[in-house]
Amino acid sequence: MAAEDILELTSGLYQFLTATEETYLAGRKAAEDAQSRVMERARLLSEQFREARQSAGARISERCGEIAASLREFASEVEVRRPTTTAVVREAWQGLGRQYEALVAAVRTAPQPADAEVHLAHLKPRNYHRNLFHISMGLTATLAYQFLLGRTAMLVLGTSILLAFMIMDLLRRLSPTINESFMTRAFGKISRPSEAHRVPSATWYLAALCLGAFWYPKLAIQLGALALAFGDPAASLVGKRWGRLKLLGEKSLVGTLGFFGAALVVTASFLALVAPGLGVLSILGICTVVALVGAVTELLSSRLDDNFTIPLVAGGIAYLLLFLP
Repeated sequence: MAAEDILELTSGLYQFLTATEETYLAGRKAAEDAQSRVMERARLLSEQFREARQSAGARISERCGEIAASLREFASEVEVRRPTTTAVVREAWQGLGRQYEALVAAVRTAPQPADAEVHLAHLKPRNYHRNLFHISMGLTATLAYQFLLGRTAMLVLGTSILLAFMIMDLLRRLSPTINESFMTRAFGKISRPSEAHRVPSATWYLAALCLGAFWYPKLAIQLGALALAFGDPAASLVGKRWGRLKLLGEKSLVGTLGFFGAALVVTASFLALVAPGLGVLSILGICTVVALVGAVTELLSSRLDDNFTIPLVAGGIAYLLLFLP
């Protein structure tokens, strides 16, 4: 099987997972005919992955075999438990998601023909626990910096936590057992399947906050952190629900507008509380630009993690607007 065929098959698995996410992860019920189509598609993909195993390289072959077995199991669980989604079926879907990301990691490190283009998206399933963690992380850092910690203390604490995260990431890379323990047990409720094979977003988030606290005045990085903390979950939730019109890749117009609206409301409210002397019009003008820049940065951040780019770019704009003549 050619490399292009493996890429096409991997892309097909991604489409299957995203198409069934709302039913089997969000707990929605599906009609009988829809269940039948899901089972048929899962079994067809299973057979294709089983065939791919025969001619793929060793590492990819192993992944294909695991996915083929999991797809057959998923189809069987759907058949037994239809039409009601259960925790067993959700767990089977999540297991497929983890195996998809493992296959993506294997494909990207495998030799590819010179003319082959590897464009494989990461799964980003709806995750309310992750959204709450995302908000609480930015809000806690912002409030601690405002009321409890000075710049030096903030840098020392933030850098210490960042180093702990980096050590954890190193250990995960050295030991598959540790990686499995961290990603499915310790952080299973807030992690994405792809983070088992790359630097987690929380590490990028912390790195951005530390750099922002070092480079920018306090108020600038606070606005950048708040824009990310509330705008990114809003973009995810709104985009998943109503994001039919795509702007770039899987990112939608309504998701981008959701980011802008949430970031504008939260940053303007915060700025009005801590710097009321700026006046209403100035506060709205500054926060409109910060929210807009944050939304555009989120839209364009494909190669770099947006948890890293948004606080630094939005915070940089806030610095220019607030502190430079």
